[in-house]
Amino acid sequence: MSTPSEAQLRDQYEDAASIGLRTACKEAEAKYDLPAGLMLAIASRETNMRNINGDGGHGRGVFQIDDRYHQGFLSKHGSPPPVAEAAMYAAKLIADNMKYAKEQGVPAKDRMRVAVAGYNAGMGGAMSGYRAGAVDSRTTGDDYSSDVFARRKTIATFLPMFVGSIKIGDVGIGGAATGDGGGGRTIPGPVTDTGAKGPTKTGTGPIRGGTDKIVLHPDKMRSVAAFLDRTSNTLERDATLLKTQATKPAMPPHVRTNVLAEIAGVQFRMRTLWREADTWSEELKKRANRIDEPAGSRSRKPGHAKVQRKPVLARGATGAMVKTLQRLLNKLGFGPLDVDGIFGPLTQAAVTRFQKAKKLEADGVVNQKDWAALLGTPSLPTKSPGVSPPSAAPKGLGAELVKIARGEKGYTERGWNINKFSAWANRPAEPWCADFVSWTYSQAGKPVGPGGKGYAGVAAWIDHFKRAGDWHTAPRVGAAVMFDWKDGGITTDHIGIVTRVDGNNVYYISGNTSGGVYEKSVPLGNVSGYGWPPS
Repeated sequence: MSTPSEAQLRDQYEDAASIGLRTACKEAEAKYDLPAGLMLAIASRETNMRNINGDGGHGRGVFQIDDRYHQGFLSKHGSPPPVAEAAMYAAKLIADNMKYAKEQGVPAKDRMRVAVAGYNAGMGGAMSGYRAGAVDSRTTGDDYSSDVFARRKTIATFLPMFVGSIKIGDVGIGGAATGDGGGGRTIPGPVTDTGAKGPTKTGTGPIRGGTDKIVLHPDKMRSVAAFLDRTSNTLERDATLLKTQATKPAMPPHVRTNVLAEIAGVQFRMRTLWREADTWSEELKKRANRIDEPAGSRSRKPGHAKVQRKPVLARGATGAMVKTLQRLLNKLGFGPLDVDGIFGPLTQAAVTRFQKAKKLEADGVVNQKDWAALLGTPSLPTKSPGVSPPSAAPKGLGAELVKIARGEKGYTERGWNINKFSAWANRPAEPWCADFVSWTYSQAGKPVGPGGKGYAGVAAWIDHFKRAGDWHTAPRVGAAVMFDWKDGGITTDHIGIVTRVDGNNVYYISGNTSGGVYEKSVPLGNVSGYGWPPS
């Protein structure tokens, strides 16, 4: 059987959404730890991703489950079986085949091939072919696994999570490589399709060996980083919700103990995931900044920026240089701006603020003097109406708060909300992010609140800062940061202490984060405001 063209597979893939096949395959692959796109490729080989009966009357449904050998499943689910159940069942068969191949001594690198061939020819036929040196020799058309793998190679490029162009969600880092154009930067890739180290390539095909290079686009890298930040925050929020909601129903003590143990295990896995997401987000942002940094800018001395002649930019301008301008303004603290390449009123206002801060002509037009200042030493903007300027480095009480909070990183509660910070405040076991901040202020020699024990809730902390005139809309290192997870519930969800600010993300340390004290980042969109420590 000849493998369909990319256009034909694309049509199958688009039609698969209408019967729920794409979601069903994704869930089945996740459950049985199979490569993304494999189940769609099998469905394509079997029925062109259609939920039909065929194969001389014996194949049932999109995966052509044979009624002669799988009567139990089909009698329970019907003919054809529902797509979701069929995908899960077919994936289990592949997983079982892999387990059998392992038991038979098949090396890890060959097990998937044997398992897929076994889906068509049975594992007896697949093993016979494998031992004879031709794993597909007993399969239909003598090419079943080869054809499935070829289809998957193309189908994988359609998937949101395809690593060949480093896509996460619907955002891709890579782009089609056409020389060095497009504003990206080429680097050697780390792995080939078989797992060996070597160059890689973006575009429409999967990662493979060769001399091609991957193209990295900083805007897409930042989009992926933002997606990872949102994922991290969702995991953190859900871990907390799981903790607070799961034990609301009354249950016998021994049942509650088991439930809490299971939840603790789930929370540990969720914590591991969001910490990995944070790590990758940080790495992507750093790499994007390195790509964007003008050549030679690291070696420039203050006031001696050596730049090539740049275009004069004014409101209405568009293109790559406007994006460079917007990135520089963000980097220097005059944003946040969307890096969209459009010189609109927000960009013009940011330029004007920068020019005033640098004592340049504040006309909102970027000329050669403005470019030289932009590419020189970063400086903070002057205070603008309604916006509080950020602080570049911790000092005084802010520095002490950060130091004390960081000293508690890694602390974990000793039971369900049982922690030393609530105990210090003489409060019962409770969600303790606010207690952690209260304790930190006390340790820094600045106790606040009734009896110097701070406040048990985020809303009370906000009221405290507003009464003191210390409530602001801009971050400062050492400030208390308040969060709204925007989940439709309360808007005072969490509190932490700012440790640094980078572009559109604020980094903070907080307690009651999946049962412990951790440092992580969050997009500014989830921030309600900041309580600055008193000067």
